[in-house]
Amino acid sequence: MMPLVGRRELSVLDFGLIKMLPNDIRYALRLLRRSPGFTAVAVLSLALGIGANTAIYSLFYTIMLRQLPVVHPEQLVQFLRTEPGGPRNDGYWGWDQYEHFRDQNHVFSALTGMSFDNVASIRIDGSEPENRILENVPGNYFKTLGVKPAIGRLIGPQDVPVSGDGAVVVVSWFYWTTKLQRDPAVVGKRIWYQDEPKTIIGVAPRMYIGPRVGSRTDIWMPREKSDLTMLARLKPGVTLQQAQAEMSVLYRRWLVQNPAGNNAPRARQTQIEVEPAGAGLVRVRDQYGKPLVLLLVVVGLLLLLSCVNMASMLLARSAGRQQEIAVRVGLGASRTRLVQLMLTESVLLSAAGSLVGVVMAYLATGLLVRIMASGRDFEHIEIEVQPDLHLMVFTAGIALLTGVLFGLAPAWYAFRSAPAFALRQSGRGGDTRFWRLFGKGLVVAQVALSILLVTAAAVFLGH
Repeated sequence: MMPLVGRRELSVLDFGLIKMLPNDIRYALRLLRRSPGFTAVAVLSLALGIGANTAIYSLFYTIMLRQLPVVHPEQLVQFLRTEPGGPRNDGYWGWDQYEHFRDQNHVFSALTGMSFDNVASIRIDGSEPENRILENVPGNYFKTLGVKPAIGRLIGPQDVPVSGDGAVVVVSWFYWTTKLQRDPAVVGKRIWYQDEPKTIIGVAPRMYIGPRVGSRTDIWMPREKSDLTMLARLKPGVTLQQAQAEMSVLYRRWLVQNPAGNNAPRARQTQIEVEPAGAGLVRVRDQYGKPLVLLLVVVGLLLLLSCVNMASMLLARSAGRQQEIAVRVGLGASRTRLVQLMLTESVLLSAAGSLVGVVMAYLATGLLVRIMASGRDFEHIEIEVQPDLHLMVFTAGIALLTGVLFGLAPAWYAFRSAPAFALRQSGRGGDTRFWRLFGKGLVVAQVALSILLVTAAAVFLGH
């Protein structure tokens, strides 16, 4: 156990360092204002690295990680099929397959589905028809997801017709806001789908825009006996492996019970997969997953290159402050105080770069989506990157880490500088052989990272 005196000395030292922090911040700000050229180059360099990482991570989080705003999203799964020689897909399952899986399984508390019309002709009174995204759903769709209405009620089993389309619809919060001007009396009003009137019974909650990542559903309409993309909710305690095993058995049983058209080798070799769907349907994640990982590598190298570049700049700047450092030591400043002073400047630069980088990330996100989708046979992708706690923590964390990383070299330089030697020398004459070699090593590291960055970018473009 540390002696009481030792603990008291450490606490006094820590309090003193914290007490001096506001003075260090003001001093660092004055130094940065005196060197506007250096400050501008440093902030823009860091903004590029931090902004690129923030933009790519925000896309990665939105597409790959963000959970649907439903009850217990971790219980949601999706059914996929993998055909011989082809990738897995979330293509539609027939209504007879849906009923078979729904009624015969023992691992799901509920099973539902949906089909999409990406160019549904919708109009309201006094306007021309326009294409909107419409979702046809069974009567248990919203109940299975645990979604509650913002206004009115949602589609239930009583709304599903015996055949064809239902006579009622639920509209999204976005559609209610942009097309219906947030009409509080919207329930009971009509819209026209393919020139057939449909009665609005409710408005979906603001955060729920449908299960597809990158696509906003505008209208939900009940429909019976249509092909479906299937979603299910696992029973408590049931694992994904157990669900996978049972669905494989049920699929083989369905093939036996429905031999017509299913005896071909391709149908018998098709595999059913059960995948987590708490973050939405997997199609967009499958399409964007590898490009996003490659982009994360590229921007990670870019940030590392920015850190090395900033370390070189601050190290050269520290070499010119040897006399200042020596005077501070001569007046009683500890080496810990010098390290804090240097790190304060680097973290301030990193914070300023982060603020500019966040603005750049916000502006660049839409462009990145268009670049990733260019030249590919994708449907229209609309990614909404919304500020949330995860993104704020990521940006703050990367800003702090970046500031510490590129501030370590000048901080260690200040820590190791001998005051008597620094007083006798000035400028570069005070550099030791170690620091000269270290500076050259940083240049070599910048060249090596630049080559890696170009290589990674080439791999991404080739992908």
